[in-house]
Amino acid sequence: MKTSAIIIDDESMAQNLLKGMLETYHPEIEVLALCDDLPSGIRAIKRNQPKLIFLDIELPGHNGLELVDFFDEDELNFKIIFTTAYNQYALQAFKLSAIDYLLKPIDRKELASAIEKFQKSNDDKQYLQVLKSNLMPERPKVLAVSTASSIHYIPVEHVLYMKAEGAYTKIIYSGSDGILSSKNLGFYEENLSVFGNFFRCHKSYLINLRKVSDFIKADGGTVIIDKQINIPVAQDRKEEFHRLMQQIAIQ
Repeated sequence: MKTSAIIIDDESMAQNLLKGMLETYHPEIEVLALCDDLPSGIRAIKRNQPKLIFLDIELPGHNGLELVDFFDEDELNFKIIFTTAYNQYALQAFKLSAIDYLLKPIDRKELASAIEKFQKSNDDKQYLQVLKSNLMPERPKVLAVSTASSIHYIPVEHVLYMKAEGAYTKIIYSGSDGILSSKNLGFYEENLSVFGNFFRCHKSYLINLRKVSDFIKADGGTVIIDKQINIPVAQDRKEEFHRLMQQIAIQ
């Protein structure tokens, strides 16, 4: 059974390239319409009722995310794979929101991966609002963490620390015993760098410096998180830790 799809992109070359890739490598995806702006895309969605939208974020006169504003929640019976040439900051917002996106020019393997995720995805609709919030001019506000059974939406400011658990990461945040993310600690270290207050104090720990209440000099050095959690600081990272803490204290 084929999956119906629509491509919304203001560049005809990008439209035709993606359509050609789908026809060649993913014949199970049937493209019903090519749209070059948001209004025509909205009309095509209402007319064709597709299951999948390939949506460019930057459209003439509109942000692609405005698309969801034209539908009631019970009308959002489609999933979106975003196509973008956005900058690094925006890509961090996509990653932290657990959103599938394709970076232009589109890579065939990345397309296959995005389609596979779409085929396995659930009907959660909150992800669109989370991404919309995280793409605002300020820093991202919400961390979307996928687990085996659900997606947890955690305000970034509530995160206390993260601990490496092999290829996974345990995320500890206010009011919780923690959840296990399938992403490794390096993923969060890289994509939370935009905040300036998450620090890899040890190979196994990434801490929120704004949650540090004390630093204990004994036994090699330990930080106290939220006035009760002891986390070691590696010897070669103490100097950087103190420098960053001074910057936060001045702000």
